[in-house]
This record gives sequence, C-alpha cells and structure tokens, in this order.
Amino acid sequence: MMKKQRQPMRSGTLTLLITCVLMLLAVLGLLSLTSAHADLKLADRQMVYAQRNAYAERLGQEWLADLDDYLRGGGDLPEDTTVDENIFAATIYLSENESLNVSAMLDEDGRLTLTGWQLLLDWVSSEDMTEALTEAEMIGAVDLEELGLVEGSGLGDDAASALDETEADTEA
Repeated sequence: MMKKQRQPMRSGTLTLLITCVLMLLAVLGLLSLTSAHADLKLADRQMVYAQRNAYAERLGQEWLADLDDYLRGGGDLPEDTTVDENIFAATIYLSENESLNVSAMLDEDGRLTLTGWQLLLDWVSSEDMTEALTEAEMIGAVDLEELGLVEGSGLGDDAASALDETEADTEA
C-alpha cells in the first residue's frame, strides 16, 4: 500500500485575512485617537468660554445686587450706571475686548425687571486671549493653574492650540 503524502499546510489565505484585520484595527485605533484629541481641544475651548461667561454673569449679578441695594436706600448707585427715567443701564468691561451691557427697568410697583443682558466680545487673537485669561486669573475669576491650562506663566500647549484653532476658524 502506498502511503498518502501529506501536503504542507497552506496558510496564505489565513495570513492575508489576519493581516487585513490587524490593519483595520490599527486604522480604527488611529481614528479613535484622533477623535479623542479633537474632543479634548474642543473641551478646552468650551471650558475657556464657559469660564469667561460665568465671570461676566457674576459681575452682572453683582451690578444687579448693588442696584437693588441702591433702590432700597442701602447703598450707592453702582459705578458707571446711567439713569434714564426708570431705566438703569451700565456697561461692565470684563477685559479690553469684552463687555457686558446690562439694563433694568423699575416698574410702578417698585420691582426691578431685567430688560437687557448682552455680552459683547470683539475678535481677539490668541495673544490677546492669553492676556485676558491671565488678567482674569489675577482678579480671581479663574485659576488657570488649577485647571491645568498653564505651565509656569503662559498657557499650556492644549489651551494655546485650542485658542489658535478658534482664531483660524474665525478667519475662515
């Protein structure tokens, strides 16, 4: 009887399939990493915006509280407030390029009604934004070091690149 000759195992198809699966996993991993990095940059920009917005909100609420104290007879008219009959208005400068215009009306019952609240932001370069954030940190509005946005005295790479991207998006 003749022995059957064993043929060597052919693994070409299996090798090709495994190689394709590994390449697909590598590409998906790279896409996931890129997406996570973009999400981080977006989160950094959103955090800076939210901090500035919260700072403006705080100053506006303080103006309203001071105005309420004035109307109750317990304090002075808030600084830079204009009065036109029963309408009180002020422009609160948050930084060189950002201001909050706020106005309130006093009705016949003595109640104060908010009639205007507008946050105005001029276009700023990333250098100006860095200065504004540093200024906000100095007056206690934000703590950039605690948030991980600074290393030493300047903005960290992530926040600076987020601000640069915002600048590039604005220009486009």
